[in-house]
Formats: sequence, structure tokens, C-alpha cells
Amino acid sequence: MKDKKKIIQIVRSPAGGIRKHVISLIEGINEISEVVLITDESKADSGYIEFKKRTNIKIYNLKINDKPDFLDIYNCLKVYLIVYNEKADIVHGHGAKGGIYSRVCGFLSGSKVFYTAHGGSMHLMHGFLKNILYSFIEKLLFVFTDKFIFESKYSMDTFSKRVCDDPEKFILNYNGVLPRKYKKNISNLLQKDSINLASFGLLRKIKGHHLVIDAVMTLRNKYGLNIRYTVFGEGEELLNLQNQALRNKINSFVEINNFTNDIDTEMLEADIVIHPSEFESFGYVPVESMSLGVPTIGSLNGGLREVFNKGKIGFVIYELSSDAIVKQVNFIVNNHEAVQLKCEDAKEFVEENFSEEKFVTKYVNTILMNE
Repeated sequence: MKDKKKIIQIVRSPAGGIRKHVISLIEGINEISEVVLITDESKADSGYIEFKKRTNIKIYNLKINDKPDFLDIYNCLKVYLIVYNEKADIVHGHGAKGGIYSRVCGFLSGSKVFYTAHGGSMHLMHGFLKNILYSFIEKLLFVFTDKFIFESKYSMDTFSKRVCDDPEKFILNYNGVLPRKYKKNISNLLQKDSINLASFGLLRKIKGHHLVIDAVMTLRNKYGLNIRYTVFGEGEELLNLQNQALRNKINSFVEINNFTNDIDTEMLEADIVIHPSEFESFGYVPVESMSLGVPTIGSLNGGLREVFNKGKIGFVIYELSSDAIVKQVNFIVNNHEAVQLKCEDAKEFVEENFSEEKFVTKYVNTILMNE
């Protein structure tokens, strides 16, 4: 038997949280296994570009469309040849397309097949017919999958209800982040000339950036707070968000930048991190900001309910509205001692429950159990 297992990771779009998830796995297991990545680099964000500069793994760049089309048949043939020629022990697919390719090609080549459903069948956001199609595909491919690895209990429960339920195949493995070297000092928040809000992640409507822009307008015009808002991310909503800020006449107080390669520094510069997402299978951003002690506002949708411990930590909004965000920002600005205690509790909770060491260790144990 080979000393090292060869593991092929497949992901369509190496951007945002799914990119961070895959890279954390790759870098965590690279010393004990031989890792190959199949992805569409045209869909990559700057975080992936930085990863590619420092990694020594073999990468296959494959054009993969978001929607189902005939290219998938051609791609399945190409992926099968890669899996067969690489003599892969395990094929791990991420997301809908990565899941299709890994299960079809892994099964045909005799490899063990892992699958992590990051979205797709779990989020009923694609329209009636596509939701039915994606669920049908998941059910069809269920029998070809050796292990399902879920980022949150929400993902696992949702998949069980909408696709199939098989506890023997299901593994819950929360994403994790590395311990932070620094901690946010919020003692001078009330004395600041301006309050800096920040969001991080893909610029998609479901991420709720538009709600924050409306909240900024209200906080400035109604409450007289000198609020500034910085977004770090890339995506299809860029122009819409810029136009919204212009219509609200707050464009000089809203700044949208590309992804940052130094997220800790940017989060520590922020007074409040906001993540009002409509759909989330996990939620890396709040975990990162709370681990730095930064006051963090977020929704309880999807896996965020677990990240925010059912609303017991952080500053949660129970409805997706700008008014809910305004209320929480005002609370944070005006209740220094309570905010400081909540930030301490949040930091302790996420460090205990969402560490990268635990995340990688459980993944390694899953691999070893599949000898």
C-alpha cells in the first residue's frame, strides 16, 4: 500500500468561503497525503491566486459552467481520465458541480468518494424547476458516495430532509480558523470621530450588502452618526451597490475594495463587522471577526445559527432589514461595557468550537477510517 494517499479535490469556483474551506483542507493534509486540485481558475478570487503562488500541489484548470449544460459530459470524461491516470485513492467534490464530477468519475475509477454540499440542493434559491433538478441529481448520486462531510448541522439536517438520510455516511466537521495573534481594542469606540463598518465576502444579493448601505444612510441622516462602510469582495453586485450608494447620496462614505489578503488587519481596523446573509451553509467571516474580538452583527440564517450559538453570542438580527442593522449598530455604539463582555464571550466560543486544528484533524481521521 502506498505511504501517502492521493486525494483529488474538485471545486468549480475557488472563491469566497468555499475557496477558504478547500485551501484549509489542502494545506492541512498536504504533508501527509498527495493532493491534486481540479478547478476553474477563471472563477477564482485573489485569495486563490495567493494560494497558487505558495503551493506546490498539482492543479488542473478546467472550464466549468455554473449551470448544467453539455460541457459537463465532456468535463466528466476529462475528470475521469485525470482520476484514472493519477490513480487517486479518494476524490472529494465540493459544491454542486464538484459533487457531480467527483461521484461519477470516482465511482467509475474505483476511488473512494467524499462530497461536501456547500449550496446547491440545500438552498432553495434557484427557481422551482432547477430546485427539483438539483435535488433529483443529489438523490441519484447518493449511492455513489462513500462519505458526506458537512460544514454545519444545518447543512446536514437540510440535506437529510431534501435528499436522503444515512447517518452511517454523514460526518459533521465544522470549518475552523487559526488562532488569532491580535485582539480588537474597543475601549475608545464612543470617542471616535467616525464609526467604521465593514463586510467581507462575495458581492452577491444574498449576502445583504444592500441592507447595510441603507442602514448607513439612516444612521447618518436620522441618528447623526459619522458612519463609514467598507466592503471587501468581488462579484456581480458591484455596480448595483455602487449605484445604490450614489442614489442614497452616501457614495463618499461607502468604499468597495477587492478581496484583501490581510483580513485580520482590515477586520481590526473596523469597529463593527456586518454579515447579514440570506443563505449560508457555515459562515467564515463572523468566525474570523469574533475570534479577533471585533463586534460582529449577523443573521441567524443557515449555518450562521450555529456560528452565533443560536443568538447567544455576537449581535444578531432576527430579520433581514436595514432597521434591524441600525438597531444593533446603535446598541454597540452606546453600550460599551455590555459590548465588551459579549465580544469576550464570542471570542471564547468560536475559539473553542471552530478551530482549524480540529477541522483538519477530523478530516484526517475520516481519511484514515476509509483505508
